[in-house]
Amino acid sequence: DVFPISEYNLKIINIQAHPVDQIYSMYKAKTNFRFDKLSREIVYLYKNKKYCLSVGLEDKFNNLNLMQKILLIKQNQDKKELKKIRSLKDKSIYLNIKYEDLILSSEKTVNSILKFIRKKNTSMTNKILKENIKRKLFLKSNERKKRLNFINSKLRDNIYREILRKMIMKFDKQSV
Repeated sequence: DVFPISEYNLKIINIQAHPVDQIYSMYKAKTNFRFDKLSREIVYLYKNKKYCLSVGLEDKFNNLNLMQKILLIKQNQDKKELKKIRSLKDKSIYLNIKYEDLILSSEKTVNSILKFIRKKNTSMTNKILKENIKRKLFLKSNERKKRLNFINSKLRDNIYREILRKMIMKFDKQSV
């Protein structure tokens, strides 16, 4: 929403991560809950408490644990993202990429990106592609299953487990 799309020659590349991977990473890094000067998120004050990425969820947060908060933030951000994607009049400026494809089918995915932005491959691109080994290990299905079990163990209520299940289903159906 920051850039008036009609005034720029804009290309949008949206890289989607699997909800389990993203939620787990956010939990481990506590990314959205550090309110120091290094925080990359916009921090705002609501009823004398600091929040970020949770507009409209503040009152719900008071009784939730960290994993539940992250889950609701992810759900909220996904809704905003899907609404924005649907609002794009010119779909040719938009390319959706799954993070898994970027890591596991790097060359094919990078070629799609290069075609989309009308650029050629460089030696730096090839160098970076060779550095994907750690990321490939993270994406193994048995590792994701462990992360899913960990997340579910932290969700106190079946309502939140159901939200996660629906997120996974939506992601698998290619709609965020």
